[in-house]
Amino acid sequence: SGEIPPIVRRLRDGIGEIPLSTLIEKLASWGARLLASRTCNVPGAAYLSMWLRRENLQRLLEADFGSAVSGMLGVPSAFPKEPMGNSSFIKPVGIVGHWTAGNVDLQAMLSGVCGLLGGNANLIRVPSGQRAQIEPLLACLAEDDSEGALSSRLAFVSFPSDRVDLHEAMARHVDGAMIWGGDEAVRAVRALP
Repeated sequence: SGEIPPIVRRLRDGIGEIPLSTLIEKLASWGARLLASRTCNVPGAAYLSMWLRRENLQRLLEADFGSAVSGMLGVPSAFPKEPMGNSSFIKPVGIVGHWTAGNVDLQAMLSGVCGLLGGNANLIRVPSGQRAQIEPLLACLAEDDSEGALSSRLAFVSFPSDRVDLHEAMARHVDGAMIWGGDEAVRAVRALP
């Protein structure tokens, strides 16, 4: 549990202004690299690559935040923090903790990208059984993100689900949460201090 605070400090140091258009371009570039790379050839990589396409990410943002976000995509500014169109707006909370389900292999990646699109840094718990699939995807990200625009906002940790001390440490150091899974799993995470 002592390893969580330094990870969170690194994430807090990485939270800076990044234009939404730059973020989308970086994510799309990573997606293209996933398709082109032989080392990233893991189950689900092709799906993730397609999901990271610029057009898809723009559709996701428009669905959640309204069509006014489209005008922000070409503007070199930070995330819009004022209400747009349908009174929705992107309001980063800081560091989001992600507790992903153990039965969805790409969920850690998909959830982390959603956190990035919301303007947040992300501490993502990867179930131990999914590490072998996630690590090659992260290696491709490292190749494509040498300046750290995305990787400075992502930290993936893996520990057994019965390590309550680690779940508690993670919960204590994040500003928001994305919890995936059934009722029992969601209740367990929501009960953390």
